[in-house]
Amino acid sequence: MVKDVSGREELLTVEDLAALLRVPRSWVYSHSGDLGAYKLGKYLRFDWERVRERLAKLGRQPNDPILGSSNERLDSAIERICNK
Repeated sequence: MVKDVSGREELLTVEDLAALLRVPRSWVYSHSGDLGAYKLGKYLRFDWERVRERLAKLGRQPNDPILGSSNERLDSAIERICNK
């Protein structure tokens, strides 16, 4: 989870996560299961630490058929996240 200005932990929206990963929202939606999304009614929410863990795990599986041509974008996102 990400802390807001008051110090509370918050779940990320699809838009928040797309901005952090620098990917389109459609990519987040299509990989929501891989990223560990929580479904709240019709809404998806993400825990940042959980996403990082999932991305790191996925990044260790080269040529993952689930990700297809998104591997390059995923590798770039993993590199940015892990170097923070």
